[in-house]
Amino acid sequence: MPPCGSGQGYSDLNATYSICLLMRNLWDDKQLHRQFQLVDRESGKVLDDSIEIHTVELAKYSTNRAALRGASVLEQWAYWIEIGEQRGIEIGEQHGIEIGEQRGKLKGSVQIFEELLGASESSGDFLSSKMTI
Repeated sequence: MPPCGSGQGYSDLNATYSICLLMRNLWDDKQLHRQFQLVDRESGKVLDDSIEIHTVELAKYSTNRAALRGASVLEQWAYWIEIGEQRGIEIGEQHGIEIGEQRGKLKGSVQIFEELLGASESSGDFLSSKMTI
């Protein structure tokens, strides 16, 4: 649906949804998902189909892969987000180790080459500043 034009009513607008995946808890309870809407404080009337804010407190969720079949769709999503983050960290750590090993080998090779040539040995800091690995 296109945005409202001049003279059209607010009832013609599409609803707006915000989904906040939180790594830390906001409330001290076990509720994983919350849904907020705009409410008039005086009358208590809810502005339906306008703006909704959903929070998912991922830190409250914990399960194992075997329990996924009986889990809700939201719990399944929370599981995959958590596992994806953990896997991303593992991949990043491994990549960092591999880069460190490559840099170390390259520094060693340069310093051995300098020694064979009788040139003054470059410092590790100097070599690190010149590497693009």
